[in-house]
Amino acid sequence: MKGGRRASLTLPGRDPPPILLLYDQSHHRPALSRRSSSVRPPAEPVDYMGHLFTVMSMPYFPYAVVTRHETTQRALGLGQSLEAYMLNTIAAHLNFTYAIQEPEDGNWGVVLPDGNMTGIAGYLQRQQVDFSLLLSATTTRDQQMLFTRSYSYEELVIVSLKPQPLPLYLSLIRPFTAKIWQLLLVGVLSWAITLWLLQKAWSKVSAGRRHLRLTVAFFYSGGLLLEDPPNNPPSNMVARILIAWWLLFCMIITSAYRSSLIAHLTVQGWSLPIDHWEDLLKKDDWTWGTETSMFTSAASLYFTMNPDPVVRQIYDQYETESPDVGLQKVLAGKHSIVSWEYYITDIINSHYSDQHGQHPFYISKRGYLQGSGYAWSFRLGAPYYRPIRDLVHRLEEVGLVSQWLKEVMATRKRKGKGVVTNNDQSTDGQVVLGLHHLQGTFYLLFMGYGIALLILLGENLACCYSRRQNSGQ
Repeated sequence: MKGGRRASLTLPGRDPPPILLLYDQSHHRPALSRRSSSVRPPAEPVDYMGHLFTVMSMPYFPYAVVTRHETTQRALGLGQSLEAYMLNTIAAHLNFTYAIQEPEDGNWGVVLPDGNMTGIAGYLQRQQVDFSLLLSATTTRDQQMLFTRSYSYEELVIVSLKPQPLPLYLSLIRPFTAKIWQLLLVGVLSWAITLWLLQKAWSKVSAGRRHLRLTVAFFYSGGLLLEDPPNNPPSNMVARILIAWWLLFCMIITSAYRSSLIAHLTVQGWSLPIDHWEDLLKKDDWTWGTETSMFTSAASLYFTMNPDPVVRQIYDQYETESPDVGLQKVLAGKHSIVSWEYYITDIINSHYSDQHGQHPFYISKRGYLQGSGYAWSFRLGAPYYRPIRDLVHRLEEVGLVSQWLKEVMATRKRKGKGVVTNNDQSTDGQVVLGLHHLQGTFYLLFMGYGIALLILLGENLACCYSRRQNSGQ
């Protein structure tokens, strides 16, 4: 076979148990299936008499694991994976053998400007192989080859660092959101100005009685909010009514702030996780990337043909990188990678997890389904298409595909090379506040000292300047 490497049949280290795929002859449907299906049994048992099929595949855990020769790196067969379980079961049932071949360009298959395809899809288009494993159906591919029904689906996920602890020196302002603080500041200023204007109008009506100065009104407004009002409050009825309503407002605000502050001081706050595309766009100075193979597969259509403006913005700002480089950037901070769920989970478990399976990465809970799922594809006019297709459908219907996929994921060995950062600071019982919890209070105190010192220096400079001006005269 030109343009590729072939390998003889090699069974995985752990073959699945023999499966009896029998038909219910009275009802003409698979006896193990609980739901109706359009699949019909062949008229007579099919036996390919040990015929050798050329099967194309690429390594992609947990679906396909290609074993290679130690020196030549030539493909020898399939290791323990979902495709090996399925292919060996069907090969034993139909009595055929197979040889694994990989595409030379290492691509799944994209359409070139001249209409030809690359990768696995190109081999099937030119009918250079009999069939392939693990290929997604698209509108263009469906015109050049035959597909089984999709038997498995994999979502795109976002991988970021796990939520990090928020700095405790900001615990004094975290009880309220930025909008609440803004409204509170506007409320203090507006109330002080209102009190000053009312007192000024009252002084004119009351035959020139002295009214509050604007600076005193500001201090009075802030003092009531801090529960330390100045002495000698206004004596007129209008000002007292205004002060009464402001006291009621201050009581509610301070009660809410106190209860929320206690929670923020005693319970460690954490940054929000990234679960959606919108979360990436909301981050400041944040980057994201994906590997190059994403855009040589059917998954590229999710980004290039998607009418959603959010997805289009994600696509316009992505970076191409290998999984290892991308995960290193994630560890450095302010970076996320987009990848297939099972694929990236295996890389994280194999290289970045400890012996307990802990790792510093967060995989988004929301997944994005791309493509039509995974299926087997055959060259056009293949006479063996229907028997193999029917068995693939029956394996999916009776639940063996999902069961084998779980077994492969569960038995994957972890190498434990990663360094895990344990940010779990949960404690039981009472929490004793220390300097770590109250550091924001002392920062605020030192900032007040600094502001007072600057004002003192400013007053001294102004006084010195005034004295020089007077002495010069």
